[in-house]
Amino acid sequence: MAYKADLDDHRGSSAIAVYQQLEDAGALVSFYDSWTPTVSEDGFNATSVELTDDALRNTDLEIITTDHSNVEDRRVVELAPLILDPQRHPRDREREDCP
Repeated sequence: MAYKADLDDHRGSSAIAVYQQLEDAGALVSFYDSWTPTVSEDGFNATSVELTDDALRNTDLEIITTDHSNVEDRRVVELAPLILDPQRHPRDREREDCP
C-alpha cells in the first residue's frame, strides 16, 4: 500500500484506488505490505495479510503495486498463479541479473 518502495507512507498511493476498485467490482481483495500493514484513509480501512506460500498459491491474481526489497521476487513468481506487475514483466524477476 505504500506509495513508494521501502517506505511506510501510503499517502497518495495508487494501490488504495486499485484495492477499492477491485472490491467495488465484487472481488475479494487482500494485500501484503510489511511497511504499511494497516491503512486508514478517508473511510478506507484495510490490514495486511501474511505473505505465506498458501496465500500466494490460493490467490487468483497478484498485483505488485509497490516493489519492496524485502519481498522475495522468485518466490512470488514460483507460487502465484498469475501476476500483474505494471513496473516490469514478471519474467524479468526470474533473470539472474534482476535486482
